[in-house]
Amino acid sequence: MKSKFIYLLCTIGSLYCIDASALANTNTASFQTLYNFGTNKVDGGKPIVGLFQAKDGTLYGATSTGLINGKLESAIGGTIFSITSSGVESTIYSFHNKVLGNFLSTPLIQVNNNIYGGSIFGGESGFGNVYKLSANDNKFTVNNVISFNYGVDGAGLIGNLVSDANGNIYGTTMQGGSLDAGTVFKITPDNQLTILHTFTGKYKDGISPQELVMGKDGLLYGITTFGGYGVNLCYNEQDPSITGCGTIFSINPVTGEYTLLHRFSGATVHSVRIPLAIVFGSDNNLYGVALGGATGAGAFYKYDLTSKKLTTLYSFNPTIDGLLPNNLIQSITDGNFYGTTPEGGSKKTGVGTVFQLPQTCMNGPQECKVTVLHSFTGNDGALPSGIFEANDGNLYGVTQFGGTLNFGTVFTIKK
Repeated sequence: MKSKFIYLLCTIGSLYCIDASALANTNTASFQTLYNFGTNKVDGGKPIVGLFQAKDGTLYGATSTGLINGKLESAIGGTIFSITSSGVESTIYSFHNKVLGNFLSTPLIQVNNNIYGGSIFGGESGFGNVYKLSANDNKFTVNNVISFNYGVDGAGLIGNLVSDANGNIYGTTMQGGSLDAGTVFKITPDNQLTILHTFTGKYKDGISPQELVMGKDGLLYGITTFGGYGVNLCYNEQDPSITGCGTIFSINPVTGEYTLLHRFSGATVHSVRIPLAIVFGSDNNLYGVALGGATGAGAFYKYDLTSKKLTTLYSFNPTIDGLLPNNLIQSITDGNFYGTTPEGGSKKTGVGTVFQLPQTCMNGPQECKVTVLHSFTGNDGALPSGIFEANDGNLYGVTQFGGTLNFGTVFTIKK
């Protein structure tokens, strides 16, 4: 299992072609590093997922690893922390028991009065789990909700969790299931697990689902990083089981009906392929970021749910806009799209960017031009891995590395 996860990261970090020509706007958005992980010696490090805001306004996040006396400690599977808009951090739970969570890998969500998250290697069998964080008199406890069992129901949570009005939680495992291609699952309020779809892999429905969004039409939409077709640039001789350039799909959360919407092609380096994020747009269409595009460094695309057509709206310039866009949201306040790249953005440092794409991108490529809100230098963070819009209208995010101690940072950008 770990080998395929490592292959995924290596693939995301290597399949590009630097021949960019387009230029980007830059912006003097107010960037601030709120917190450097490692500061209090036990706060954790290397967060791979972004923040979320609870109903009471508190910002929470998760780190993938733990610290003891300022050093990485493999016995701790990660931490959960809170942080204020002024940068006051509190470590509220450390996963000393890896059954409860190990390598925290999904952004937290709130369902009713509880907070839920997932991990890649936690649970009773070490194949991933969903956990619940509860608070009583300012004392936080964590309970294991679901443990995954690889071939039975999946392995390795990655991407995100989403919920519906009835308190059901939905998510994906990147591996496992009967054919080891991943699953989409549902957890009911009484903690009953249902597998909505088991992926069959290769040229069929996809391999390694990574992301889910709930559409306004009540359907779940998602992407797989591999599978489908497109073997030219998406074939791994060492592990042919993860061949293919990815897919877009929908699932009815009530009936479990799966629909394959799009297979990404890998014919050339310019083919949009290996999708890394997806959102349900305000115009009721799907938008996402992936590898490929005119520069080969990454693309912003639209999938029209009516015409069933995929359009490349923008191609990234690796030394200006950033390389390998990996996160995307649409603002509920201004309608613009915001995201991050883990690499690129500067000819000297190249350790990631935060970018903005205007709402007018919905009208087509001719009205779509990126604005770089911040290029990371390393001292302020490196490899941003999440972006989130809080109730104050500002953006908050994390970086996996960089900062004063190289354990990552929390940052904000005032729009």
